[in-house]
Amino acid sequence: MLLLDSVHPAIEQLIRDWVNGERRTIEHEIFDFDGVTYRFKTDDDHRGLQVDVKIDCMADLVKAGAMDVLKRIYGSLIVPTALGGYHFSLHLALDQLPASQEEVAKSIAMLKRNMLAAPLSIAIDALLANAPATKDTVVIKYRDSDCMYIQRGADRVVVIFQLFFSEPDDRTLSHTFLQEFADANKLLRTAPPCVYKESVRPAELTVVPNVREGDGVSF
Repeated sequence: MLLLDSVHPAIEQLIRDWVNGERRTIEHEIFDFDGVTYRFKTDDDHRGLQVDVKIDCMADLVKAGAMDVLKRIYGSLIVPTALGGYHFSLHLALDQLPASQEEVAKSIAMLKRNMLAAPLSIAIDALLANAPATKDTVVIKYRDSDCMYIQRGADRVVVIFQLFFSEPDDRTLSHTFLQEFADANKLLRTAPPCVYKESVRPAELTVVPNVREGDGVSF
């Protein structure tokens, strides 16, 4: 099984090298498998570094309140207006780093994780604060064919991933892999419940519009 770390190793290494004194011109792009694009560019004096991110679900994240979470994490590093063509920007200045060098490198390397996790963090915080349940469903379309749905009740938070696999071999592999989560959950009594379905949306999404169903779709 391939487990992807929430810390992006290439980004962590790039930030660490720059912070630790590698004074060179950086103009670098990183393209992730899920369509997220990063751009890194140093200032003329090499003592500042701009980090730009292109993530197609940014409008969904903003609607869900993610900016409040990102402001808590990145504070003054956030650039008010992102570079053209990008959705979110940070600017690092060597003379004004908000934390230790290692912490800064790790924080930037977890940028995508923090962005996508923000709506879930908001829902869990509200649950722990005993906030009233809401009937609204948070929809994060993080890829063209895939969505994340978050629902907060009075005593639980439900997270549903809708995945689509166009290739028959991918469908077979996904069935084996995702069913394993549901089966393993039966043995881990302290873990949150996990259910796997194919083709038809779960009951929680009955009234949610534009939910994709059919061949190749899993929940």
